[in-house]
Amino acid sequence: MPKPPAGYTLVEVIVALFVFSVGALALAATSAVIAREMTTNSLRERSALAASNRLEILRSQCVATSGEETRRGVTSAWSAAPASANGLSVEATTTRSSASGGEKTDTYRATIGCTR
Repeated sequence: MPKPPAGYTLVEVIVALFVFSVGALALAATSAVIAREMTTNSLRERSALAASNRLEILRSQCVATSGEETRRGVTSAWSAAPASANGLSVEATTTRSSASGGEKTDTYRATIGCTR
């Protein structure tokens, strides 16, 4: 009985290359999405950190005040008003650029007690 020829047929090679190329394109597309999301999360983290820092400063000073500052690409504005005999009602708004090119605004509200 004759031996079958060794190796792969041309159709098998073409199908294997097609499957490999689809996988490689999916990997490239996914890595672009992941990079964009990491940038967005970094900006969101900076924004939340700016608001958190401002709340801590207002808590330590316990003074009704308002203002605005820009640090590392994040603009934060805040206002504090007396909420009770020994507390403040605080609103902090942060604005940052978004990955899509626009601006994103987050607002944080808190009532903080003063221990002084």
